[in-house]
Amino acid sequence: MFSPGTMVEVSSKINEGEVVWVPSMVIKEFKEDDEYKYIVKDKSFSCEGKKARPNKTVDLSSLRPIPVSVDEYQLEENVEVFLDGMGWRHGRVMGSQERAIGTLSQKWYFVRLESTKKQLTFKQSDLRPLKVWEDGVWKVLQTRELSFTQGSGDKTGDSVRNEAGTQRKALSKKTLPRNQNGSGNDSTLENENSEDNNRKRKREENLGCVASVEQDKPKDTTMVLPFEKKLRIWETLESMEVFKTVPQSPHFSPLLVESREDSREMSAVGMMLTFFGLLDEVKALQHNDPISFFISLTNSFAELEKHGFNVKAPQSRINKLLSLRDRQSKKTEELKDAEKVTAEKESVKAENKRKILELQRLNEEMDKEIAQSKSCAAKIVQQLDDVKLEFLATASAPW
Repeated sequence: MFSPGTMVEVSSKINEGEVVWVPSMVIKEFKEDDEYKYIVKDKSFSCEGKKARPNKTVDLSSLRPIPVSVDEYQLEENVEVFLDGMGWRHGRVMGSQERAIGTLSQKWYFVRLESTKKQLTFKQSDLRPLKVWEDGVWKVLQTRELSFTQGSGDKTGDSVRNEAGTQRKALSKKTLPRNQNGSGNDSTLENENSEDNNRKRKREENLGCVASVEQDKPKDTTMVLPFEKKLRIWETLESMEVFKTVPQSPHFSPLLVESREDSREMSAVGMMLTFFGLLDEVKALQHNDPISFFISLTNSFAELEKHGFNVKAPQSRINKLLSLRDRQSKKTEELKDAEKVTAEKESVKAENKRKILELQRLNEEMDKEIAQSKSCAAKIVQQLDDVKLEFLATASAPW
């Protein structure tokens, strides 16, 4: 079901039974006793100072694909949060807050961990609905039971609601024309508000209808965006070579809820620049870059995909590179093993050569001793011959 190179999540128990889903990648699939088993590599512990977990073998019931997140979460909603690079843990939304980062606005959530009852702050990208993977289908474990306005008496929820009310009052007073007496020009204000509301309502209605363009529609069908393109930078962006090679038609529909109308266009431009920058980062990836950098790129593209960007090509390339990284790691280990065996064989060969030289030296000394023995024997033979001749001469001498 999960082929090698597929990014998955593996269940792991911590803190007396709490289940944490750890991002991992399938290395190998095999059968054992008619049951599919998988060797997986942990992709969560990539920070410096933390040792990577060894590969482990799990069965199919311990695996699930990576679920998708949503654009917004309600108060008291059960969710999963990504904490400390460890994995996804069960929590409950206790409130939210908009934070401005430069020209962009980002939503943060106050989440209470169900296991420790500790309340922490998370970016929207670090949340996702609490679901269970069952029989090959995602099932909602618990639906959104409470709306943002119902509350539960929690102080955090009350503070968030009060802050939201304060923001609404501030926005209602913003940019109202005043006369000398300090009162607004009612007729002009009503007309401007009416026209502005009509334009906004019409744009949002059209956006819901054309968030995606079907293949059987005419090619000149245009997409209605949640803002008007007024900035000249759009011409520059659309004339870039990368825009022609990797054409994009993002709908930016989440900006309807994530950003104020006057900041949506700047947010969209920022996303376009971010997308092109991420493409360059993918092309510049090196084989020794940390795994955490690959995962960060994957998460960034996933965020852009929510706004209608086509990220299939870069995500596919990153997954392929991750697969190659694992092959590289495996081959590196094989090379180390081969080099170790080679070093051991070289050591044995050197020892054998030393023994051979020692035997040669002993043979040479033995040859010298044999030569000396032969020379001594030759002298003795000569002496025997001399004695024999002297014996004969003595015996045959005349009287």
